[in-house]
Amino acid sequence: MSITEIKKEASSLGDEDLIHLAAWFHHLAAWFHHLARRKDPAYLKSLDDAFEAIDGGDQMTLDAYQKLSQELNQSGV
Repeated sequence: MSITEIKKEASSLGDEDLIHLAAWFHHLAAWFHHLARRKDPAYLKSLDDAFEAIDGGDQMTLDAYQKLSQELNQSGV
């Protein structure tokens, strides 16, 4: 399917379906971004550091989690 065909089909969607489609494309773009970085040493190091912090007991307070969750919800993530 071409971009022109996708745009034509998307223009006939209702608001709810259009939002769902946009979210799906956003997810797909994030996945491709991850794939592009999968061999980047700096990216891999940042993942290792995050897992080490988790394994080491690095935690988040409930208040901090709720604040972060609220910010993400408001941003549309």
